[in-house]
Amino acid sequence: MINNAIKVDLPKGKAKEDTTGKQQELVVFIDKDKGLFLNGTAIKTVDDLMDKIKAKVGQQTDRMVCVKADKAVSYGQVIELVDHIKVVGGVSYVVLATKRA
Repeated sequence: MINNAIKVDLPKGKAKEDTTGKQQELVVFIDKDKGLFLNGTAIKTVDDLMDKIKAKVGQQTDRMVCVKADKAVSYGQVIELVDHIKVVGGVSYVVLATKRA
């Protein structure tokens, strides 16, 4: 479980996303130091992250990306990253992860 090695303190929330019928999601982590990770692998820049997501999505058209951002990261930075991800061809859903309240 490589995802457990990345320390991200998620904000709390009560909503549960419906992922029924979706392919295995791509998970982007932003830790408290603004480090970026894709499925547990460290990524140096946002541009590199977008390239990696494009490569993983390939020709698919209905991929979901889950963003797990530490609550110490500013809302503006999270939304800016989400905006970058939303324009990657093949990504149809971007969800923000929370931990149960």
